Amino acid sequence: MPTKCSGRCAIGGWCRQPGIRVEDGPDLARQDETDGGGIAHLWILLDEYCVAADSELPASQLIHPRVEPEIALVTRRELQGPGCTIASALAAVDFAVPALEVIDSRYADFKFDLPSVVADNASSARYVVGGSACRLQDIDLRTLGVVVERNGAAVSFGAGAAVLGHPAWSLAMLANLLALREEVIPREPT
Repeated sequence: MPTKCSGRCAIGGWCRQPGIRVEDGPDLARQDETDGGGIAHLWILLDEYCVAADSELPASQLIHPRVEPEIALVTRRELQGPGCTIASALAAVDFAVPALEVIDSRYADFKFDLPSVVADNASSARYVVGGSACRLQDIDLRTLGVVVERNGAAVSFGAGAAVLGHPAWSLAMLANLLALREEVIPREPT
């Protein structure tokens, strides 16, 4: 989901933070009305944060990194809000690819308040996009599963439905937030 940011490619995303109220940052967050709890907020990953899938990331570049699996949605056409829905987001997606977000916080034990997490760019540090591209007609994003392993042992499990009920909802929310800034999610450059 590239947008231009100071001449650099940027990727935006949404993260739901349970227990943080809209009153804590109404201009930076939007109430997640699907379950009534927490907020969703935007973060930016610049293209310079990208790590090639077949390379190593030296731990010395980070403070105390963690890895989160993600579903990257690549758009084939411009997507804009307001009023963007899951259906319109899905119609704009060309394909999905597996991704990893490497998070790294300046705050001990990842404990922070909303202004701090915004200042720390939601702990976003690096990302990796890899694997095979999948057309949406070949997969169900809600039931798409992931197993995270460390040294061959499973350490966590997840499914696409953990992303606000449907991963395309986060894309729609991003388009709606960008509309407040009179910006759009452009199509993937060719």
